[in-house]
Amino acid sequence: MWHAGENGNMLTGRRFRLALTEGQASLRVEFGNICRAVWNTGLDQRCQYRRRGGWMRAVFRRPQNWLR
Repeated sequence: MWHAGENGNMLTGRRFRLALTEGQASLRVEFGNICRAVWNTGLDQRCQYRRRGGWMRAVFRRPQNWLR
C-alpha cells in the first residue's frame, strides 16, 4: 500500500506478512497461475496482431466505461 508522506509529496511503501492457512495458500497459487495465464494469452494475442501488421488505434486504447 502506498500513501503520501507528511509533506504530501513523498511516497512510502508498506509491507504485510500474511499467515495463510494451507487451503488459502493453495488458492493463492491457483489465482496466481490463472492471472499469469490470462496475461500471457493477452501478450501472445498482441504479438500475433503486431506480426500481422496490425496497430491498435488510439480510439480503441482509451478507457472504456463499459469495463468499469
